[in-house]
Amino acid sequence: MQTEFKIEPNVLLLNSSSPPLFKYGVSVLLVAIAALAAKYIQVIGEEGRGFLFLLAVFHATLLFGRAPGYCAAILSLLVLNVPVLLPGGNYRLHDTFILSAVLALASGILICATASHRKLTLALWESRKDLNHAQAIGQIGSWVLNMQTNELHWSEQNHLIFGIPKGTPLNYAIYLSCVHPEDREYVDRKWRAGLRGEPYDIEHRLIVAEKIKWLRARAELQLDGKGRPLRWFGTAQDITERKQAETALAASEERLLLILRSAELGSWHWNVQTGSADFNDLWASMLGYRPDQIEPHISAWEKRIHPDDLPQATAALAKHLNGQTPLYRSEHRLQKKNGDWIWVLNCGQVYQRDTQGAPLMAAGVNIDISSCKKNEEERQKFVMLADNSKEFIGMCDMNLMPFYVNPAGMQMVGLDSLGQALQTPVQQFFFPEDQDYITESFLPRVIREGNGEMEIRFRHFKSGAALWVIYNVFYIKDLKGAPIGLATVSRDITARKLAEDAHRKISRHLKLAVEAAAAALWDRDLSTGSVYFSLEWKRQIGYRPDELPNHWEEWEKRLHPDDREHVLAMTRDCLEQRLPTYEFEYRLCHKNGSYRWIHTRGALLYDSKGQPCRLLGLNLDITGYKKAVELNERRNKMDEATRHQIAIQTAAAFVHEINQPLMAVASYTDIALHLVEEVGNPNPEQLALVLNKSSEQLERAGQIIRQLMNMLQKDEITSEPVVLDDVVHEACDIIRAESNLGDFNIELCLAPQLPPVQANPLQVEKVLVNLLRNGLDAMQEAGMDSGSLTITTGVADDDETMARVTVHDSGRGVDPEKLNAIFQPFFSTKSKGLGMGLAISRALIEAHGGKLWAEQSKGSGLFFHFNLPFKP
Repeated sequence: MQTEFKIEPNVLLLNSSSPPLFKYGVSVLLVAIAALAAKYIQVIGEEGRGFLFLLAVFHATLLFGRAPGYCAAILSLLVLNVPVLLPGGNYRLHDTFILSAVLALASGILICATASHRKLTLALWESRKDLNHAQAIGQIGSWVLNMQTNELHWSEQNHLIFGIPKGTPLNYAIYLSCVHPEDREYVDRKWRAGLRGEPYDIEHRLIVAEKIKWLRARAELQLDGKGRPLRWFGTAQDITERKQAETALAASEERLLLILRSAELGSWHWNVQTGSADFNDLWASMLGYRPDQIEPHISAWEKRIHPDDLPQATAALAKHLNGQTPLYRSEHRLQKKNGDWIWVLNCGQVYQRDTQGAPLMAAGVNIDISSCKKNEEERQKFVMLADNSKEFIGMCDMNLMPFYVNPAGMQMVGLDSLGQALQTPVQQFFFPEDQDYITESFLPRVIREGNGEMEIRFRHFKSGAALWVIYNVFYIKDLKGAPIGLATVSRDITARKLAEDAHRKISRHLKLAVEAAAAALWDRDLSTGSVYFSLEWKRQIGYRPDELPNHWEEWEKRLHPDDREHVLAMTRDCLEQRLPTYEFEYRLCHKNGSYRWIHTRGALLYDSKGQPCRLLGLNLDITGYKKAVELNERRNKMDEATRHQIAIQTAAAFVHEINQPLMAVASYTDIALHLVEEVGNPNPEQLALVLNKSSEQLERAGQIIRQLMNMLQKDEITSEPVVLDDVVHEACDIIRAESNLGDFNIELCLAPQLPPVQANPLQVEKVLVNLLRNGLDAMQEAGMDSGSLTITTGVADDDETMARVTVHDSGRGVDPEKLNAIFQPFFSTKSKGLGMGLAISRALIEAHGGKLWAEQSKGSGLFFHFNLPFKP
């Protein structure tokens, strides 16, 4: 259906508040315009002049009212009569009088009629203005539909409600498009039913500027005398705020109901005069009843109160009914349907009284506080526990002001009363040097995180002494979980601190002793299997702390294969308590592959049941000691071999010297015998017998000497594959151990991957030690403060089956004439010594199938070379 809209033209009327000069000026202007038109517009004629002046009077009256209209009428009469008054005018006096009288009469009638119309029009406009203002206040728009002409008129407020500007062509489709999509079918159905004469009073939603409005539309169909539709008059009221309020109220009621249900609040209403009462379903269910099982009377409450609580509850109620208390509040017990008792908090208020103040109506709620009562009992237990605790228990608010300190806490810090404690800020409980840290660092962190613990000092308020405590702080929260304060349970550890200080001093001394002794600590927990190896333990075998995990297997797999079975057996015997002590020496593999000698000493610890629980002890690295012992043994063996060789060489020298004259005696004896036999002799038989015996004895002596020499020189040499690099390093270790090298140093130029030689390692080592000693002595006797000894190994230049070792010193050397003599027994270039060292060394090398010789260096010092055969 389409409906056309027509809008009435409005005429502007100036109200009486316009300035007088303006009103009368316009009136004069209107008369002047009429006069000019009458004079210069010929077509008007004399008969039309009066009409022009009547128009001026009409407009002056219409615009400004009676007074300006009368002014215009008077001016019009004057202007009309000017031609008569002027000399030479050809107007007749009779005609002028009649015209003036008609003009005056017509003006009077016109002014009266126009003024009345103006007054009515202004009143109508004011009424319409008031109506529009009232509609704006009430947010109600009106509309009228002429059923005969199909003309629809909307009030200004109606346009505002729908958001449609005035002058916009409207039709039903545009109106319906403003309706919310979900309400369009309903609105269209009601609209068509209203056109058929059915009541039209609906509420629906509009969409205006993308916002939803609620609208109440009402209409009434007016019929003519014959019952035909004449007009349809209606209103449209913006009820958005009301709907929002209703929605909010419904939500509020729903929230209130949810609150009552979630809080399990039972409500009641009571007519104090009649005694009738209403109890909601929550009140009834709180006691295990259905609502219909509770009598609608105050007696339903009274008969269920615990007899011990009834006097107190009724007394509190009477005081409130008499106006002595603003609220009724009572905690008492009510009996449930099953006979159990629950604690409730009954709160209420009289909300209606008569003119004399007598209570008429009251309402309130019941709150089940059984759990609160139980909590209160638990709280009382806590209070009893706190009051009887020997530890410091205190609580403070978020401003760090105490509101509880238990007796033990007050006694600990020397406070005489709880009042004194509650007036002392928390920070003052601490030792002065710790107060800034507590207030600026620790407690702010506790407030951020909710808890904290540390060891700190309280102060004794009377003596000023420091009291060490474990200060444990945590939040106190309300029922909603919001923090409302802090609490502490602090334990006095002053005695422990003193013991710890003493223990710390002992531990510090023990640590210094352990560090000085380079002792490595280890600890094996037998119950958990966990192991602790100290930093020194790992350092002894070449590892950093993070390179070696703390596992017992790490120790076992590093045991020397030759020591493993013995060490593990000793450990098992100790764990099975078959050994009184756990102490022995063994070898552990170093990170670089070498083995370190370890002296370990440990002990078993036992638990409360007498069972072994831990095996712990310490390791000492005795590799240096072991090496020194080994070096001493080797040195002793070399010294013994040297003495043996000296004895051999000495005996050989003596035999050599004695054997020659004996051989000469034998030769002379043989000659004497020969001469006697040739020349003759007075007693030849006797001389021959003596000489024969002499010869026999000399032969026998020579044989004995030869046998002794063979016996002294007979020395079995046991040989084995020997790595020359190892022998060189061991010889250097001996020289460094027994000699103070100072600024002298030993340089090594060892051939890589040189095959092993077949030799006796001890005797080869003795030769190297002897050559190094001779070189060092040669440099020192030359007055040198520093120098180098160089040891070189490699393959012999003239024989690939032989290894060559060269020792070069930087001393003065030896005269070329004496170069070969230095290997003779008892020859020495030093001020001290027997001169047997080089002779023995050559004899030892030659006994291995090698060769030892010396060369003069082109620079300084001597080269000593010796060859040894490679292992076949």
